[in-house]
Amino acid sequence: MLNGYNGKILRINLGEKKIVKEDLPEEWMEKYIGCRGINDIILYNEVGPKVDPLSPENKIIFGTGPLEGTPLGMGRISIQTKHTNKSIAEGGSGGDWGPELKYAGYDFVVIENKSEVPVYLYINDDEVEIRDAKDLWGKDTRETNRIIREKTGIENMQVASIGQGAENLVASSKVMFSLNHSGCRGCGTIMGDKKLKAIGVHGSGGVKINDPVKFLQAYRELMKRWDLKNADDPLIPGFAFLSANCLTQFFNENCMLPAYNEQRGSIEGFLAPEDYLQKYVTGPKTGFCCPFPAGGRRYEVRQGKHATIFGDEREGGFSIGAALVGVTSWSASLKIRDLCNKYSLDEFQVIYTIAWAMECYEKGIITNEDTGGIKLRFGNEDAVVEMTEKIAFRKGLVSFKSVYLVTI
Repeated sequence: MLNGYNGKILRINLGEKKIVKEDLPEEWMEKYIGCRGINDIILYNEVGPKVDPLSPENKIIFGTGPLEGTPLGMGRISIQTKHTNKSIAEGGSGGDWGPELKYAGYDFVVIENKSEVPVYLYINDDEVEIRDAKDLWGKDTRETNRIIREKTGIENMQVASIGQGAENLVASSKVMFSLNHSGCRGCGTIMGDKKLKAIGVHGSGGVKINDPVKFLQAYRELMKRWDLKNADDPLIPGFAFLSANCLTQFFNENCMLPAYNEQRGSIEGFLAPEDYLQKYVTGPKTGFCCPFPAGGRRYEVRQGKHATIFGDEREGGFSIGAALVGVTSWSASLKIRDLCNKYSLDEFQVIYTIAWAMECYEKGIITNEDTGGIKLRFGNEDAVVEMTEKIAFRKGLVSFKSVYLVTI
């Protein structure tokens, strides 16, 4: 077996409640480098082009690569399935979930079939169980994360979960990883269809390295290239302290913002990254071995109607998405982001959909009768918040946007 891998696939049949531990073929480790390559070959071999994405034959694959669980791997996880639009749904996320899976002794988890009732998967080293999750169904990702940790008694258990949006099969729903990280658009929808509420992982092992000395040398060389003071890449210092928010001002000044459903390239008084840093960031909260301080930060909205919002920011670039609907308030942008994380909605798909509806509304293509009285005008942050809620629970104008819900 090649070092870096555990050499194990955990195969879970939700319909038959079967758990099988398989050897990871060494040929795959050598030929399909990394988690995405092996995810590809599993999906290619086991899910054919004629398989309906919402059928029991579709599968979800959680994969880690040979560097995950080490500082060079930076905690990545890749999930893959067949999207509801019949293409490949794939996405990555950072955090501790991927390393924890490696520490538990597994490289890949393959989810098969469907459960008739809500369940969650419990993984604690060699102990693997399919557990009842009826009490978790209908709860958001934050509640789910908290309850699973309380139930298992493992405070640092890493949880991948879905919220109500994925439960209601909203297209392109994502997966949340212990609140801090998210990704894998479309994979949350398939988890919801399979009644798989969450996967909790805890491990006590490690990752085998063939040559620790050379590995450490390579790691130190990489850190030199990313040194904030001496980096050759001019974007590194800005990104390290402002995250993807550093791009908002640049895009706005150069007419590159997708403003008002991409009808304009800039917005006067748009979100300034310095304002976010000064008014909302409360402290650092970086991800697993992330070299950038702004890779994760604690934020809190202390004033105004969104004063209850707080959490870990992992996708500052979402502020650019606020331009699509003409929102120029950091607190509103964070509120929308917070709702998407709780409901496991893909925020960009949500914002693009609402922006499209706003353009239709302003051009008279849809009216108050269609929207249920919601004034879908660009810049109406309350309307964006309300529509995000409606999308998660598939209410109101959502039926008008059934094409989005079914195919995107």
